[in-house]
Amino acid sequence: MQGNAIGVGAGRRLAVVLEHHPELKRSLCDAMIRSGTALVELDLSDNAFGPVVAEGIEKFLKSPSAYSLEVLKLNNNELGAGGKTIAKTLIQCHRNATKDGRTFRLKKFIAGQNRLKNRGAIALARAFKDFF
Repeated sequence: MQGNAIGVGAGRRLAVVLEHHPELKRSLCDAMIRSGTALVELDLSDNAFGPVVAEGIEKFLKSPSAYSLEVLKLNNNELGAGGKTIAKTLIQCHRNATKDGRTFRLKKFIAGQNRLKNRGAIALARAFKDFF
């Protein structure tokens, strides 16, 4: 969606559509990868996606398009076990960026209210220890 100016109202309508069509989320992520989009912030907060959100953005988060990501907001998505998937994916993104001679720029990660439990929280803590 690079090069488009989307207002708040249109963004809200788009969010409602994406919420009910998981296949579009993957398509959108694939389109961002193909276009070479360099996101600085990705906010998927306050959507009851469940662990499927981790699978839906996994390919994007491992891609060069995510190297520039400074802020990742996954607050209140009911990630649960998906927290481990996000942790593994962020570690892989960091490794991919390093391998490509680039810097993984993530500075802020918000994932409150996700029922991560101990395993998800520990996996994320280990991930951040690796690249902070």
